Amino acid sequence: MELILGVIMDQVIENKNMENTIFTQDQIQELLYDVQQLVTDLGWDYERLTRGGKDTYDELCKKLNID
Repeated sequence: MELILGVIMDQVIENKNMENTIFTQDQIQELLYDVQQLVTDLGWDYERLTRGGKDTYDELCKKLNID
């Protein structure tokens, strides 16, 4: 699933799978916070992840600035 994002005056338009859905800056902030919390929660199962799962988790943490 590939997402294409464009920024237009404090709004982001996601135009690929959601047919021009517009997100406000506040919605993006809330989504980012939720994603950070979900990735942090996944860390509790880190030892049970496959090597590929651990690599993906580590990359997500790096991109989300999670220790």
